[in-house]
Formats: sequence, C-alpha cells, structure tokens
Amino acid sequence: MKKYTKGFTLVELMVIVGLIAVLLAVILVNLNKSRMRSRDNIRVAHIQTIRLALEEYRSACGVFPETLEITANNGRRGTCLANLGDFIGQIPSAPERPNASLLSTSVVPAGSRFDGYFYAGLSSVPTGPCYEYHLGVELEMAENNNQNPSSYLDEDHDFEDREGEFDHSCGSTPTSDFGTTNAATDDLNGLYDFRSVNNR
Repeated sequence: MKKYTKGFTLVELMVIVGLIAVLLAVILVNLNKSRMRSRDNIRVAHIQTIRLALEEYRSACGVFPETLEITANNGRRGTCLANLGDFIGQIPSAPERPNASLLSTSVVPAGSRFDGYFYAGLSSVPTGPCYEYHLGVELEMAENNNQNPSSYLDEDHDFEDREGEFDHSCGSTPTSDFGTTNAATDDLNGLYDFRSVNNR
C-alpha cells in the first residue's frame, strides 16, 4: 500500500506568496519613509549650522551676508574684514531629492538657491545693508508630496514673501526673497524656513 505525504496545495502556495508580497510592500514603504525622514533630519541640522554661522557673521560685522557664497564680498560694511567662510568652512549640500521639487522657480528663484538651501539677505531699502535674512530648505515629508507633514514644519517661522519692514533684497549683488504670500501653502509644499530677528 502506497503512503502519500500531504503537501501544500496550489491555493495554499498562492496565499503564502501573496502574504509575503504584502509584507515586503509594507516594509519597502516604511523603509522609503524612514529614508525621507533621515534626509529631512539632515536638512534641518544643516539649517541650524548655517544659522549659527550667519549669527556669528552678524556679530562680527553688524550685518548679515548678502549671499551664502562663502568667498563673496558678502555685504561687508566699513572696517569689517570677516568673510562668511571665517565662520563656516563650506555651505553643506542638502541631500538630493529622489522626486522633483514642489517649489517652482517663481517660488524660489535660482539666485536664492545654494546647494539645496535657500537664502536671501534683506533690507528696509533696495540694495541696502543686510539687516535680516531669510533661510530655508524643502523637506520631503510634506502633504503635497503625498506624505504626512514633518513636525519640523510646525516649528519654523513661516515668513511670507514681502513681509514686514525688511522686504527688499540687500547688498550690491541682491538675491530675491523666496516663498509665497501664503505660509500655509508653503508648508503644504514642505518649505521649512526661518527669518532672523532684527537687532539693529
């Protein structure tokens, strides 16, 4: 008499393969989100480093630099001999986005982009001394990027274009300000931004 060992039926095998496929899909989605969060964490850490260098520059020179180019004149006034490069070796490069930016050149002009970060020196008069600055970066964890918004977007300053007394580009090589007149829209697109507090 022959003995038959019971194996998996075709249906059972298909169910197992299906379950493995679902588990792999969930793991890959979570891995992708984790990578996006990690890149956003790096961007935010870089912003803090740049802000510190900007404040040190202002402390030495009395104004902020015109641009984030560390070798440029950077709006030095009077007898200040400091250069932005004296306070930061180089502007860090933002991690590359795997998807296209949600911020068009009308929102962030090319002249305001520096290695993935956005910067504009600001004055109360056109091409005047840089008494304030606007600094930002685009985060990936944003609603219009089909992601849950980053908690960092609740902690930024959300300045709007042309807001306040210091709403003109400063210096001899001015860079345009960035963002829109609607901070909520900027947040939906992941614009994480800070503006200095004027201490004239």
